[in-house]
Amino acid sequence: MIIESLKEGIYLGLSNYRTVLIRLVFSLFNLLLLAVFAAVPILVAVAQSGMDWSDAGEIVSGLLHSPLQYLGQYLGVLLIAGTSFAFYLMVSSFLYIFVLGGTLGMLLKKVAAPDYQASYSAFFAECGKNFFRLTRLIYLVLAGGFALSLAAAMLGTTLNAAMHLIIVSWPVTEAVLMTFNQVSGAVFGVILLSVLLATAAFSAVLSVENEMNSPDSVQGAIRLILDRPVVVCLFTAMLLIYVIINIVLFSLIQALGVTAFVLALIVKNYLTVVIWTVLTVYCRQFGEQRLYETQSLNGSLMATSYSSTHQ
Repeated sequence: MIIESLKEGIYLGLSNYRTVLIRLVFSLFNLLLLAVFAAVPILVAVAQSGMDWSDAGEIVSGLLHSPLQYLGQYLGVLLIAGTSFAFYLMVSSFLYIFVLGGTLGMLLKKVAAPDYQASYSAFFAECGKNFFRLTRLIYLVLAGGFALSLAAAMLGTTLNAAMHLIIVSWPVTEAVLMTFNQVSGAVFGVILLSVLLATAAFSAVLSVENEMNSPDSVQGAIRLILDRPVVVCLFTAMLLIYVIINIVLFSLIQALGVTAFVLALIVKNYLTVVIWTVLTVYCRQFGEQRLYETQSLNGSLMATSYSSTHQ
């Protein structure tokens, strides 16, 4: 089912250019927000403070090595910069959730009817319909992720204490145990992060597809992952490809400038749409398969019951 989901998801994602164009417009708007809410206030604060831009490198180096010396002199600029950037992150996060709701809504329509073409009115309608549902879901996932991370940290602390007791008793095993502790901790952290991100992604798809509340969509995603653990590998592989391509695009931007920047925005949005389309197709196929299995099981039970009553 994974191969079929990849093929269909990539085909539908690449053909869904209208959703990509809409996302591209929002990406440019997000950059405008960065300039308005972050860059402009910082420039105004710097100008009013009388800071010389030629000394910016020296000031940054000084903040890193002896922050107390510069904090008093440029405290106002730093406060304005921090507040402006925090406000931008908040607005940008809500914008991302808003656009995600429209994207998933359009992709679900595309998966259900491959000839469907997205429109601005339909996109914004899906954005408004799914915004609060996805916002509540993300808050729930963040809270659950924080709780699991805290539990994992406590478990790690306990294991470290146990390791130290073993090392005290058998010093010859110190190097082996410490290496095992570090490697196992890193592997566990990667697996935990992959499972959390996959749960969040599939929960978002299920929430929009079935109009489920946050707890039900998370439970549905957990059931999907427990039934098909390989989907975590699929999601992680796609995420790694996404990160690698973005790193390459960032390098091209540094070398080629504006042309590479525009290309990077287009490729990034296409990749995002393709990844979400693959997840959407997989959720749809998984749901259809479970429904078929349930109907087949009910049919077998009914046939068995009928034959037993007529014997």
